[in-house]
Amino acid sequence: MKTIFKYGILAACFAVTNIASARTLYDTETYDFDVDGVAYNILSEENKTVEVTHGTRINTSHSQFVDFQYKGDVVVPPTVKYKDVTYDVVAVGASAFRPVETEQYPQPPVTSITLPNTIKTIGKSAFYDCVYITSLVIPEGVTEIEKQTFYNCKALSTLQINGNVTKIGESAFAGCECITALPNLSHLTKISDNAFEGCSIESVNIPGTVREIGYEAFAGCKYLKEVTIPNSVEVLQGFSDCPKLGYVYVPDSVKRIGEFNNCPNLKINGLPASLDSIYSNAFRNSGITSVIIPASVRYIGKRALTCCENLSAIDVDPNNTKYSSLDGVLFNKRRDKLMVYPGGCRKRYDYTIPASVTLVDESAFESNVGLTELRIPDTVKRLGRRAFYSVQNLCTIICGAAVPIGCSDSDSEMFNYPRIPYLFVPKGSVKAYKNADRWRYYFDHISDNLPDYIGVEDIATDAVQNISVICRDGTIVVENAPANAVIRVYNMQGIQVAETVEPEIRNLPAGIYVVAVGEETTKVMLNGEF
Repeated sequence: MKTIFKYGILAACFAVTNIASARTLYDTETYDFDVDGVAYNILSEENKTVEVTHGTRINTSHSQFVDFQYKGDVVVPPTVKYKDVTYDVVAVGASAFRPVETEQYPQPPVTSITLPNTIKTIGKSAFYDCVYITSLVIPEGVTEIEKQTFYNCKALSTLQINGNVTKIGESAFAGCECITALPNLSHLTKISDNAFEGCSIESVNIPGTVREIGYEAFAGCKYLKEVTIPNSVEVLQGFSDCPKLGYVYVPDSVKRIGEFNNCPNLKINGLPASLDSIYSNAFRNSGITSVIIPASVRYIGKRALTCCENLSAIDVDPNNTKYSSLDGVLFNKRRDKLMVYPGGCRKRYDYTIPASVTLVDESAFESNVGLTELRIPDTVKRLGRRAFYSVQNLCTIICGAAVPIGCSDSDSEMFNYPRIPYLFVPKGSVKAYKNADRWRYYFDHISDNLPDYIGVEDIATDAVQNISVICRDGTIVVENAPANAVIRVYNMQGIQVAETVEPEIRNLPAGIYVVAVGEETTKVMLNGEF
């Protein structure tokens, strides 16, 4: 029997104009009665039931305050008597214990709350911001923890759920920094969005009844190390920003997967044959080392496999009708869109984008750690946002297009920062690139004079003289070179850093070098470090 009173003074009702300037509109929401420090609303006179509620909330044009406030240790009884009528206490209403604090009405702390077994429902945000309570027992009649029920209960460390809860609502326990373990949830069917975000949970054993894990359900659980996923889960997501999360077994039941981004220690067993979708950012900046895309996958979202410094290859089942791979690089099926060049690919230092490609997708090369030289053919017409951002060791780009390739209109992070040393373009195109906003800011030098040694493949040997170049103990060693042969060494900026007739070149910093011995030109990586 909640009552709403509205008081207003309208200037149009009065002839005196100065009254209008003194108007104040009040919206007052009040409770039905209170007994022994607990406020109630009558739910049913017929059934004689009430819910625990908040005090009077008074909304003015400038602020909101509550004239009845809970404090200390609150004990809710199973029944309450009012005007000689006994009511059963069956619910905790929405925002019942949520504090509303202002300078004029400071909120005294609620230190504990005890609920009776007669409680059947607990409303949204019921204990929102109760930052001092440390423990709570949920009565056995409660079957759902609603949205934001315990949001930001920072001190809550012990939670006992006696009933068969089937659903955890959105952000129900978000910000509960002291929760280190999940309560008994053996009947749970759904974990909603942000349900346990920011908790201190160390391990998660999802019950076998759960079919869906919501968006960012366990995001930011910085102590989470272990997750057990049952074969009932079809939507697996919600573990972004879990820096300690290690091996996760993905069961065959999973059809959609996402949100393992920013999990640098993550390892998975593989992707199941039932998988249909890989969400955007699914494994971005994670620790995965290789991926095989099953034939069943029909959707891969933006940045799903980018910025993975340990990811050496992405392979696609040949029977997949939407996607393909070539030499560990992910493409669409027609291979006119290069989607992801794996961030941890170290087996080659230079790469030529296939001539079939017309679009390099968003973040396709972002944060790659091994690439030093890239060739972009003139077939490429568009570069997606952050396509080459933070490619850490990229020294040289050779672009085949006479007219600068179109870039994302809003992108200010297309290439590296700091800038890439060299961009080589077709003859007569230097001016066009120097005048192109999305190109001129990213390169120290733009030239149409391509040196002969640029584009040399990986380590080569002379078939007749058996000349070979290797790196050993921080030294470049040339074996089987002719006596007094001049050996020249160039860095990836095209600068000669050594010239000698000695077979060993020392004191060079780690990196990629081109070694020229007569007609033989070889690319080597010194020390294998960057």
